Amino acid sequence: MNTDELLELAYKEADENFVGVATQHIKVMREALWDLNALMTHDESAIVQWGFKWGQKVSDAVSSVCACINKCSHCCRRCIYITRAEAIEISKFTGRKITESFTGRLLPESIDIIQELQKKYAGAPCVFLKDGSCSIYEVRPIECRLQVNISNQIEICDLVKHPATKVPYVSDGVHIAVLSKLGSAQPSADIREWFPEEVN
Repeated sequence: MNTDELLELAYKEADENFVGVATQHIKVMREALWDLNALMTHDESAIVQWGFKWGQKVSDAVSSVCACINKCSHCCRRCIYITRAEAIEISKFTGRKITESFTGRLLPESIDIIQELQKKYAGAPCVFLKDGSCSIYEVRPIECRLQVNISNQIEICDLVKHPATKVPYVSDGVHIAVLSKLGSAQPSADIREWFPEEVN
């Protein structure tokens, strides 16, 4: 099966699968937005923690129909674009400093460069991927929590075999809400730019 055929099958399955979890997904998203409205703070850490919490809840709501399996790690081998606020949470958890030579890009400036980074990092493992598992699972980025393929085709997530495909991931409404709350002046970058590979 070639990439186009596999993608067509994946989207057909995703549409069928989502019907079974749509009610739960909508309920979680509604609760998330109510909770966000109640989050009367500009504290970046609190906003990111909200994203971690609700990103996981959205993921859990569709877990019964997702293709993801333990130690798959396809989604750990792609561009993982995160905000500086998320990088700070990872830094606190790991004790690793954010690289001082890189300040990130403002979100409006990032759009054109993301495609470039997607090509650059396709197939490249995340610096926190250890023995096929995420070593920062508790504070993994919001984007990572929402990389949930809701078709039955796990192979479509392999961007080395199937480059430039649009995997049928679950809605990224939580991620958009966090970016909106943090504001357009929030610097963003690929996780490998915030945390370059350590040299022993």
